[in-house]
Formats: sequence, C-alpha cells, structure tokens
Amino acid sequence: MSSEGERGRIAAVWWIALVVVGALGCSEVDRTRWSARFGDAEAQLSLGKAYARGAGVDADGAEAVRWLGEAAAQGSPEAAAELAELYSAGTLIAADPTEALRWYEQAAESAGPEEHFALGNRLMAGEGVIADPRRAIEWWTRAADAGFLDAQVVLGAAYLEGTGVLRDFGRAAKYFEGAAKAGNPAAQNRLGLLYTNDYGPARDYAVAYRWFEAAAAQGHAEGQLNLATMHLNGLGDGANREDGIRWLRSAADTGSPVAQLRLATSLEKGDGLDANLVDAQRWYTAAAENGQGKAAFRLAEGIEEGTFPSAGDGDAKTWLEKAAELGHPPAQVELGKRLLEGTGMEEDHAEAFRWTYEAATGGNPEAQNRLGAMYDRGYGVDRSSEEAVRWFKLAAERGYLDAHTNLALAYLGGDGVERDVARGVQLLEAAAERGQRDAAFLLAKRYRLGDGVERDPDAAVRWMRKAAQRGLPRAQADLGSWYATGKGVDRDDARALAWFTLALESGLKGMERPHSRLQRRMTPEQRQRAQRLLTQLRGELAEQG
Repeated sequence: MSSEGERGRIAAVWWIALVVVGALGCSEVDRTRWSARFGDAEAQLSLGKAYARGAGVDADGAEAVRWLGEAAAQGSPEAAAELAELYSAGTLIAADPTEALRWYEQAAESAGPEEHFALGNRLMAGEGVIADPRRAIEWWTRAADAGFLDAQVVLGAAYLEGTGVLRDFGRAAKYFEGAAKAGNPAAQNRLGLLYTNDYGPARDYAVAYRWFEAAAAQGHAEGQLNLATMHLNGLGDGANREDGIRWLRSAADTGSPVAQLRLATSLEKGDGLDANLVDAQRWYTAAAENGQGKAAFRLAEGIEEGTFPSAGDGDAKTWLEKAAELGHPPAQVELGKRLLEGTGMEEDHAEAFRWTYEAATGGNPEAQNRLGAMYDRGYGVDRSSEEAVRWFKLAAERGYLDAHTNLALAYLGGDGVERDVARGVQLLEAAAERGQRDAAFLLAKRYRLGDGVERDPDAAVRWMRKAAQRGLPRAQADLGSWYATGKGVDRDDARALAWFTLALESGLKGMERPHSRLQRRMTPEQRQRAQRLLTQLRGELAEQG
C-alpha cells in the first residue's frame, strides 16, 4: 500500500472523528440544524417550530418561515399548518391572510374530514383568513361527504339559512337527516324543527316529536326545551303538561338559558306548577348569568317591586346594568332614562345617550324616539334638529305613537325639516286616532284656536275629552276648566269638579286653588253628582290600564 493511500485513510478517519466529536459537543438545536441543512424534513419542521416558539433559540419569524417552508415543500402537512398559524397570528411576522389560507389549505389537503371541517369554520368566521362563505361550504361539503357529522349539521344549517349557498330546504333536510340517523343530537333537534315549520318537509308534529325525543334522551338541552314546548302546547301524540314541565326542568338543569328563563317565569306566575318565588329568583339568576338579558331585567324589576330579595344576588341597579350590558333593549332604554333623570343613580347625560343609542341602533322604537328627543334638546350630545327628525322618523316607521307626535311638532314648527302644517296635523290625527293622548291634546288646542286647521269647538272638545280619558293630567285640567266656565261646552260644575279632582290626584301643580274655589260654589247635590261621575271616570281609566 502506498504511503499516499495510507495518508488518505488516516485523514478520512480523523475527519469522521472530528464530525462525531463535534456532534457530541453540539446542543440538540445544533444537531437538528445540522440534519435540517442536509434535507431532513422532520428536522426542518422541528427547527422551524423552535424558532417560532423560542424553544432553545431566540424566537425568529424569518428563520421559522424558512425552515417550515423547507419542510412544507417536502410535503409536511404539520409544517404547512405551522406556517398558516404564523401568517394568521401576525406576531413574529406580518399578518398575511392570503398566505395563511394558502398554507391552511395545503395542510388540509393531506388531512382528514375533521381538519376540513375546521378550515370551513375558519373561512366562515374569517378567523385569521379573509372570510369566504362559498369556500367554507366547499370544505364543509368535503367533510360532510366523508361522514363527519358536525359538518353535516352546519351544512344543513347553511342550506336552511342561505349562508354561502342558495337556500335549499331539501338539501338542508338531507344533511340533517343523515346526521340525525347516525345519532347526532344537534341534527335530530334541527330535523325536528324542520317538521314543525311550513318549509322543508311537510309539517308533521308526530315526526318532530320523535326527533326531539331522540335528541332530548341524549341530554341535548335545546332538544329537551323543544320537547317540553310540544308537551306544553299539546302538540304530538301523548303530549301532556306534566311531561312538559319535567322536560323544561331537564333543559334548565342541562344549561339552556331559554329554558331557565321560561322555568323562572312559570315558577313566578304559578303557570303549570306551584308558584315558588325563591326558585323563580334562582332560575332567573341562572338564566341571567348565562346571558339572558331579559332574566336580568326581570330580577331588577322584581327586586324594586319587592317580589325578590336583593341579598346575595345583587341589587336592582346591578341587575339593570347587567341586563343592559347583555343587550336587552328595554333595559338599555330604562338605564338611559334613569341616567338622564338621575333616578336612583348619579345623573350622567353622556352615559344616558350611550345606552339610548345602543338600544336605538338595535331597532328599539322607544329608544329611537327618546334619542330623537335627546338630539332635539342637546342632552348628552350636540343639539341637532335634523338628527332628531331622522330618529323620530325611524321610530314612527315602526309604529311608535309618541314619535308620530314628535315628528308632527317638527313639521308644525319647521324644526329640522321644512315646515308643513298640513303634514303635521295629519300626523297628529293619525297618532290621536290610535290612542296617543298628547296628540289628542295638541289637536284639541289647534281646533279650539283654529291654528293650522279650521276652528271647530266641537272637535276641540272631542279631542280634549279623549286626551283626558286617556289619563293626561293637563287635558283633565283644561277640560274641567272648560266645563267650569262653559267655554265650548254647556257649563257643568259637577263634571268640571270630577275632572279637576283627577288632575289634582295625578299631582298636577296649581290645581288646589281652582278645585277648592269650584267646590265652594257648588250645592251638596252637585258635589254628590260630581262624586258619582268621578267614580265612573276612575273606572274607565282603570279599564284602560
């Protein structure tokens, strides 16, 4: 053997030894990096994850993307998923929803139906990617066609509601039925609902009952609630109230906030079971804590009325604020009123405006009318007659009578809108005909004076009487004054005293003197007749509520 060959072998041995010794002296990350550089996909994945998490090395987005990209290029679905998360989160690198989706889809292509379903959810919600309902449906369909039951349920719901696809009740029923027959309780419940409605399969309460029963037997809270509803409403074979209450309790125990609210209401009113205010408060509390704003509002009302004690569960103010925060419009309106007036809490016009605006933008007509009034008077916001009119119109379109009156006043005065007396009077008459007492009062004044309408004393009396009969104190006082003086009507001291008395009882200021003066000039017979008329009027007012 030549000396040159011997020297080559010795050099090779030394090189191998150096590599071995070097490897033994390296850290785990160094060894992983070494393997990654030589194309080992698992090592590339591990190194990319280490840089992404700062595990053994400083976190480095660029290095994470480099090594995860190398692994993904070799077909690693886990590396593709890791890349997708990096681009979605936008912490180590700039967020890029398009790149995130590209890598999510690459990862999903090599995965199963569960991952396909998850990607569909992400696309539907726009979670880390640009929302794309159509694409979400495609991934859900792949998962559903592979037999993934949760995908069949959401796909059925999508076809039922027309989300990402054209509404198709037949397909909705097909997906629900497939999952229902496989034992999915959510699908069983949804299929039951289809059979109780006019769309989808022909309405069939017996079939609906069976599917609700199947879902309820598996502990599905909504299925239990729907089964309870069928029993309580006498729908389906064998429906009975006792079973309805039993299933309602089961749904409440399972955690259905709607069932908890219904059970609380039944316990408070004694509807179908013995009244029990302690249990009613407990279930109202459970429902409120599970997000039912209506339950929180009822607790606030009940504590104020003295129906429920406040100890341990918070006071009325606490529950009112919680109900408002949960998005219950009547609570938001009430909280806005109290903040505006300083009733039971510190006056705060800005907060009053905020809560009223929340309810108004949610479509509550009372809030829309109140918001218009706040803009009109500059309470909690810069005054704007135009904005006031806009909100009055929205409330009026929803049939809120007070808004018709406020809008009428805007047209009559040309405040925030071009003056139009005829339109104003028309709005007043429409509201007054439907029972709005302020509108009736204003019409009476206009007909008496001939203001914007032809003077008509009889119409004035007719509208003033309507306003008074609906409990408006100032109308009662004016009508009493007309009877006391014989202006526009035949003088009638007994009838005048009856109306004065109602106005006085309502707390209307300034009524004591005219009431006392009228009594002094009346005969005992007149006062007796006034008392009979007063009893009659009180009864009429009580009937109107």
